[in-house]
Amino acid sequence: LSIFYRLLIIFLIVVIGLSVILTTAFYVYSKDSFIKHAGELISQEFEMIAHHFNDELKANLERDLLILSASPIVSKFMMSSELEYEINARAMERLFLQSIQYTKNYQSISFVDYSGKEKIRVSRAGRIREYRDLSGSLLFTKIKAGTAGKINIDGPFLDKQGKASFFAGIPRTDEDLGGFGGALIVEYNLEGFVEDLDRIRIFGENPIWLFTPDGHVLKQPENREALFDPRPYIPDGLYETQ
Repeated sequence: LSIFYRLLIIFLIVVIGLSVILTTAFYVYSKDSFIKHAGELISQEFEMIAHHFNDELKANLERDLLILSASPIVSKFMMSSELEYEINARAMERLFLQSIQYTKNYQSISFVDYSGKEKIRVSRAGRIREYRDLSGSLLFTKIKAGTAGKINIDGPFLDKQGKASFFAGIPRTDEDLGGFGGALIVEYNLEGFVEDLDRIRIFGENPIWLFTPDGHVLKQPENREALFDPRPYIPDGLYETQ
């Protein structure tokens, strides 16, 4: 071969070699860049979820329960004589009804006595006369064993309408005896929170799952083709609430 053809072959080999190197470098860089971008995007979305849950939902619920618990109307009801009981019970119901209309996510508000039996209960539809015995429930046990002012949570779970809800309760001290005198309990509808989760998009998909403490699915991605089921990879005990 002439010098010209030899130089051309050498040049082509160099070009091909450089092309392979550049292509490989571009692929590695693109992959790393994509992974980094995806990680940043996911982190941003989860920061927004955490902000909504901790700084809005949780903070507002704690504030409302603390205000309700400190109300003089609650104290008056708890210290009612037999003659005053019905009058003070109606005042407590009005307080609860006003509070439940203020926040659309509250499904019910109730007061349970020291034994775990409901004495007052209202829903968004009004007063409820069917009282429950919550003495054997996990929530009441946690509230009774807890400290004053501590909010306890049970859930989330699916209610009778198939909507995600949870219970939150705060203990109330008996001012005469100085010990545990009962608790205020709110049923909170998570429908708005789930709707917010549904609006999240990561590369055009909604990959969010929501579980109950015992591992039942409350929400999962709608796109079956892009579905990644995390349940086989979740370690035992991760669902448990403190």
